[in-house]
Amino acid sequence: MKKLFTLFAAGALFATGAFAQLPPPFQVEPDAVKDFADKNVGRKAIQGGDRNQDGYLSQEEMDSLEVLNLGSYRIDPFDVVSYEDLAKFPNLKKVYLGESDLAEVDLSRNPKLEVIAIQSPNLKTVIIAVGCKAQFYFPIQSGEIVVRRVVNPDDPNAIWYQ
Repeated sequence: MKKLFTLFAAGALFATGAFAQLPPPFQVEPDAVKDFADKNVGRKAIQGGDRNQDGYLSQEEMDSLEVLNLGSYRIDPFDVVSYEDLAKFPNLKKVYLGESDLAEVDLSRNPKLEVIAIQSPNLKTVIIAVGCKAQFYFPIQSGEIVVRRVVNPDDPNAIWYQ
């Protein structure tokens, strides 16, 4: 009898919506990503870096963004068509590169990278700044990836590498 009451009470709570519901996903206004070459990169950057929740990234928020997850999941599938927006985030420490048809990514403007995770099987070349000591992770990758190092002109220590 006690089990029957428990089931009845749980059913009543569920039917009335008394259980806490998940908040709606953080929506990014289309106008907020107009300055990004890839709208999905802009959307993910805003979702991860908009500290004041105004729907836009200020320069201060772009400079303070340390983690950018461009991984595509079943609940939010998308493809990246351009990685050029990654240059807007000079203090990135971790970047997760999701599905893309692109064969190359230039991360030379992100000298502070510590982690680069590559999910795309199409990515064959990664360009990083000289002096960047990032760890690479390939959760589903097989085959070779070429890592090229270039001098970052924004790095004040670049004179030592030229």
